Amino acid sequence: MPCKNRSYAEQRIMDSYKTESLGYGLWLCSGFLFLWSISELMRAFMSECKRAPYYSVVYTKLLAEEVGNHLNDELQIIAKEKAERLCKPYIQSIRHHKDLEGGVNVIKNISEVWKNISTSDFFITEGEREENGDNNGDNNEERTE
Repeated sequence: MPCKNRSYAEQRIMDSYKTESLGYGLWLCSGFLFLWSISELMRAFMSECKRAPYYSVVYTKLLAEEVGNHLNDELQIIAKEKAERLCKPYIQSIRHHKDLEGGVNVIKNISEVWKNISTSDFFITEGEREENGDNNGDNNEERTE
C-alpha cells in the first residue's frame, strides 16, 4: 500500500495536478462540442443552399398532379367523342332495325352490328376507315337493301 501520510504541500500538489487535468479535459470537450456545432451548422446551411425550398417541391408536385388530371379528363372527352363518332352509324342501324317489324332478318342484322362493335379490333378498323374517308360502314349498305 502506498504511503497515506502525505504532507499538506504534497496533497496540494496532487490536487493541483488533478484540477489542471480536469481543466484540460473540460477545454478539450468544449472545443470538440464547439467544432461539432459549427460543422453541423455549415452542413445544414450548405444542404439548404443546394436543395430547392420546400414550397417549390410541393408546388411542382401539385402542378404535375393537376396537369395529369386535366390531361386525363381531356383524353376521356376525346375518347368519348371518337367512340360516339365511330359507333354512330351502327347505333343508327340498330335503331332503324328496331323500328321495323320483328323478324329473323332484323334480329340477324342487329346481332351482326353488335358483333362488329364488340370485336377487339373495331376501333382500329373503324379508325382506318375514318382516315380513308369511308364513314358509312358495312351495315349502312345492308340497310339500303
